[in-house]
Amino acid sequence: MKRNTPDQITIVAQVGHDDQYENNDIDYCAVRITSKGLPKLKQRLAFYADHKDSVALYGVDFEMFDGIGVCFFDLDHMGPMRDEIDQALQKANGKAVYWGAEAEAVWYQAEASESKSAWRTSGSSLKIYDKDLFYLESGYKYATGSAQTPDFDLLEVQGYFIEKGCSANTDKLQIKPKGDGNLFEELADDYQEGSPIWREIGREDYWSALEALPALDYDGCDFLMGRPCANTESDVVYRGFVKIGFQDGGQCWDRYFASQIERSKFKAAALALRQYIFPRGY
Repeated sequence: MKRNTPDQITIVAQVGHDDQYENNDIDYCAVRITSKGLPKLKQRLAFYADHKDSVALYGVDFEMFDGIGVCFFDLDHMGPMRDEIDQALQKANGKAVYWGAEAEAVWYQAEASESKSAWRTSGSSLKIYDKDLFYLESGYKYATGSAQTPDFDLLEVQGYFIEKGCSANTDKLQIKPKGDGNLFEELADDYQEGSPIWREIGREDYWSALEALPALDYDGCDFLMGRPCANTESDVVYRGFVKIGFQDGGQCWDRYFASQIERSKFKAAALALRQYIFPRGY
């Protein structure tokens, strides 16, 4: 069966670093990666990993290539998309991800918004400074300095191209309450079923897991426990934990979820969980 993978993604996030700080009107960035650009990105990251120790590479810059792009813009210039993107960013832990035709629409609107900015950028490049980690940078056209995206992880990006991570497949996702037995055994049984199942757990379960072992891929809300559960032919399986914040008027609270999952799928699966709980337009 042919996998239902997207041909492109667009990630919208706050600017990671900006040399001009409050002097300009840029506050967000959009990163577009196509399915044809992903292998080229992996090749450059692999080059860095292969040469990092042998020639003492502490970082490397690559010219941009077909299949990947970045633009920096003022969110207020996004027109009708402005409020929807702002809500998506709040619900998705700071990175709003779009697929397929929607990704293309957001990208073109971000490009149009960039053209309205008084602070234009040019000369973008790909910056790699650690294994599987990268960011994109653009220099200012009429001023000194540059603007940068936040850091991205290759596993995170690959996960967005995986079928289970796509928002179109959130109808397969299930949320089940934690049972009375051993949580880790429940997660293992769920994993064997082969469908995306999240167990809703308590705050104590979440924090116990976070403190038990050094966390992997921790972003302040989501993480993998540092000890793998199993291996597949091409990946490593971990127990993943997600914290989702809610707000209703003046009240705020968190919900916690756990699932056993391959590392490359975790970020996208966490995003799919958030989109399942907070459908677009909610």
